[in-house]
Amino acid sequence: VGKSFSFLYHSACIWGVEMAPPNSPLPPGSFLTCSSDDTIRVWSLDKLTDRNARGMFRPNVYSNELLKVVYVDKDLSYIKDLDLSVGSDKQQDTSYDGRNGVRCIRVSPDGKNLASGDRSGNIRIHDTASMREMCKIEAHDAEVLCLEYCGLESNLNLMASASRDRLLHVFDVRHGYEFLQTLDDHSSSITAVRFLTHHRNIQMVSCGADKSLIFRSLSDTGGKPQFSRDHNATGKTTLYDMEVDASQKHVITACQDRNVRIYSCNTGKHTKSFKGSTGDDGTLIKVVLDRSGIYLATSCTDKSLSVYDYYTGECMATMCGHSELATGLRFTNDCRRLISASGDGCIFVWKVPHDMVVTMHARLSQQAMRQGKTLDSDILNENNSDIYNANEIDANYRFSIGQLPQWAKKQLNEDTSHSPPLTKNVAVPKGRWAQRADNPLEVKNFYSSNAMSLPVDRRFDSDGSKDSSLEETRKEIMMSKRLMENVTLTRGDIRREIMSDNMTDTGFESTAHDGDIDSDHEYRHRPLYYPTQADSAR
Repeated sequence: VGKSFSFLYHSACIWGVEMAPPNSPLPPGSFLTCSSDDTIRVWSLDKLTDRNARGMFRPNVYSNELLKVVYVDKDLSYIKDLDLSVGSDKQQDTSYDGRNGVRCIRVSPDGKNLASGDRSGNIRIHDTASMREMCKIEAHDAEVLCLEYCGLESNLNLMASASRDRLLHVFDVRHGYEFLQTLDDHSSSITAVRFLTHHRNIQMVSCGADKSLIFRSLSDTGGKPQFSRDHNATGKTTLYDMEVDASQKHVITACQDRNVRIYSCNTGKHTKSFKGSTGDDGTLIKVVLDRSGIYLATSCTDKSLSVYDYYTGECMATMCGHSELATGLRFTNDCRRLISASGDGCIFVWKVPHDMVVTMHARLSQQAMRQGKTLDSDILNENNSDIYNANEIDANYRFSIGQLPQWAKKQLNEDTSHSPPLTKNVAVPKGRWAQRADNPLEVKNFYSSNAMSLPVDRRFDSDGSKDSSLEETRKEIMMSKRLMENVTLTRGDIRREIMSDNMTDTGFESTAHDGDIDSDHEYRHRPLYYPTQADSAR
C-alpha cells in the first residue's frame, strides 16, 4: 500500500496570486499565493526534474504541487489546532478576524526578492532563492493592499506600497529598501498602484476607494527621486483594481459598477469602457492582462470569472466554481493557464483554449521581434511535463470502469473509438436539393459535379460578351469547392484570406489585433445538422 496523492493547502482565505518571472531563482512555471493563515506558498504545476529544479525547490514526499511553505508567523498561531489542554485563561485567540495574515505579495522583476504586506501594515522582504527574511518594514497603520516594483526598463529600482490608511510609500530597493517618499493625496483607501515606463521616463498611477485615479511623474529633487502629481481623473464608482496594457499607454480599471474603464496615461482621460461581467449583481474586484496584452480576466463578487478581448470588449469565456469570491487572478507565463484563488482557500487552474493560446503566442513573437529579442522556447513549446498529463500513465496502472452504468460505458467506448460517420442517425434531406445531388452528405462531390456541369456555350451572350451572372455563379461554386477541399483551414485563416481580398479592392486595412486565429477543432468530430422532415414542413 502506497500513497497516491497528498495536498498541503491553505487553511484560510487566499488573498493573492503571483507568477514567478522568467529567469528567477524559482523553478519555471511556478507561482506563489498568500493567505490569512500567515503563510506564503510556492506551487508548481510541472513535474520537477533535475533539469528544471533550482536550489531548494526540489521534489518532496508531501506534495507534487507544493514546493515551499514560508511561515510568516513563527508561533504558527493561526495554522495549528487549538491546544485544548491549556487552561481557558491562557488560550489565545486564533480566529481569522484579527489583524493577521498576509494580504498581498509581489515578486521583483529580476525574481530575486519577494515582498509581502500583512494586515497589520508590515512589509517583509524575502530572498526568493533561500526564502530567508531579509528585512521587515513597519510601514503602515492598516493593512497593506498593494505592492508594486518598478520594471527592469528603468535605471531606478523602486518599490511602492499602498494601504488602507490612504498613504502611499516609495522605497529604494538598491539601497536596502531605503524610504524615499510618502504620498497622501488620496482621501480613502488606495486599492492599487502601478509603474509605467516610457523611454526611461517613469510614471506612477494609483487608484482608490475615493473614486480617483492619480497620475504622477518622477523628478530628481535634491539628489533623490520624487514623484509629483501630473493629472488625475475622477470617476463615478470605486476603483478596486488596475492594470497597465502592453503598450504602457493605457491603464485598465475594475469598477464597482461591473464595468472595465480604460484611461489614457498621457491625458488621464477616459477613453473606453465595456461590461466586465455577464451578471447583473456584484462588483468587479480584480482585472489582469495576459503577457501579450490581448485578453483580460476579471473577477466579480458574484463568484464568477470572465475573460474578455481587450481590443473589442467581447466576452470570450465565463467560469464559475469558487464558493467565495476570487481574490487573486493571474495568467501563467506561457499563457496556457489561468490561475484563480478564492476566499474559500481553494486554487483553481483553468486551461486556456488552444485558439487563444496561439493568438497570444503570435503577439508575443511579434513583440519580441520588434525589440530584437527571442522568445523563450519554453513558452512556445507544448508543455509535456504537466503533473496531470493524461498521456503519461504508469504502465502498471490498470484502468477499470467497474460498476459504471450502461450509458457511461457506451460513452467511454465511443470516446476511445474512431469518430462515427456523418451518416449515422442523420435524416436524409428532402426536396429538390436532395434530388440534384448523387450523395447529399458528400458536400465536396456535390460542389465538384456542379462546377463541371456548366455548359461552355452558355457562358457567353449572343453578342459575344460574357454572361456576368453565370460567371459570378461559376466563381462562387469554384470558391466553395476550394473552401470545402481545404477543410483543414481554420475559420480564422479563411477570414483572413477574404479580408485580404477585400483590402485589395477597397484599400482599407484590418483593425483586428495580431494573431487573430480561430479554430474549428471543437466542431470537427460533430455531425453536421440536417433538417428533419418536420423541420422541412415548417
